[in-house]
Amino acid sequence: MTPSSIDDLLAITGGHPLIRSVHPERRGRAWRADGAVAFLHLNPDRATVRRVVGLGTPEAVAGLLTGLRGELPANVYVNVPRGTPLPLADPVDWQWRVAYEAPPRRPGEDLVDWHGDTDAITELLKRTGPDWSVWPRNGRARRWAAVRGEDGGLLACLADTTTSPEIGQVAAIAVRPEARRRALGASITTWAMRRLLAEGCDGVGLGVYGDNTAAMRLYDRLGFDDEARTSGRLPA
Repeated sequence: MTPSSIDDLLAITGGHPLIRSVHPERRGRAWRADGAVAFLHLNPDRATVRRVVGLGTPEAVAGLLTGLRGELPANVYVNVPRGTPLPLADPVDWQWRVAYEAPPRRPGEDLVDWHGDTDAITELLKRTGPDWSVWPRNGRARRWAAVRGEDGGLLACLADTTTSPEIGQVAAIAVRPEARRRALGASITTWAMRRLLAEGCDGVGLGVYGDNTAAMRLYDRLGFDDEARTSGRLPA
């Protein structure tokens, strides 16, 4: 392993979107080895580590992070390629998806707009599941988009969790159960993609659990690339 720079990592990986999705000021120390690179994704205070991101072949990433154990915080959260042979605690398999062009416009996009009623968004998220990574009051979203019904109630929502000017990010794409089969998930996603690309991002990324087959089919149709990842705690 060799101490490196973020610029080196971007050159080595061809500008990997997982690096560029992190705000430049929150990209911390970096390392490289044969077949792998890694960097620290810092919290907003820049004093603490949010996670370690590893890119490359699973075996090379495992070797790199194992060699860095003495330089990383105890029980640090890591984001690595699927199949990386590390003894992670509570591992979660997920897919990193990124698209660089907006799909063709959908009729339902006319129903979407930015929305500031956090109580209504919270109620919708609770109706659709308890395991969302983003909620209106946890500070991870900079704004929310929503689709309203004729009665003013929310039918769908989406969180804009973008932190970098390079790669936009969306999350918590939820549709009220009784409003499903109306392609509202596709409409709100394409609307947000179009807005983020128009604001200067050159791609839009999102994470989805590996077993969410319905969402995976949707993102396939919308032109998102796919990369299998695993996250978990790396024991000290």
